[in-house]
Amino acid sequence: ELYVRAHGYYSIRVINPLKFFVEMGRGDNGVVTIEELQRSLLSEFLTAFQTAIGTMSVQGDRISHLTAKATELSQHMRDVLDAEWEELRGIRIESVGISSISYDEQSRKLIDMRNQGAMLGDPSIQQGYVAGAAARGMEAAGSNPSGAGMGAIGMGMMNRAADEILPR
Repeated sequence: ELYVRAHGYYSIRVINPLKFFVEMGRGDNGVVTIEELQRSLLSEFLTAFQTAIGTMSVQGDRISHLTAKATELSQHMRDVLDAEWEELRGIRIESVGISSISYDEQSRKLIDMRNQGAMLGDPSIQQGYVAGAAARGMEAAGSNPSGAGMGAIGMGMMNRAADEILPR
């Protein structure tokens, strides 16, 4: 699982004022502040955000590509919330703006690991990786305190293993 942080905004339009005031106007003495409305709606908005991300994932969108899909995510948010909020509260989502999406450190590590694995699935990248490892091995063999002979034996073993992984 990846953990996502997002920052942004949403705006609403009251489309049924009577329903809105009946459903949302239950503060002290019938007075509701903007802050109270925000607190009330934010919880539902965040639940819809999670649902929208899940929907995109089920549709095959990689969560690691979420930053490139902010517009689609905004549309999913409107789709998830519009029907419910219109019916229950008399409001509609006018816009959703996602200004930044980031991942926590562990999620970034998982994304990097996945990307490295995908890159190593490409035969040309595999060959380059093996060649680089062989060059590093030769450098290390030269500084081997047991002498170059042991390093050469190690290089031979590495070349044999590379032939089994990457047949010529």
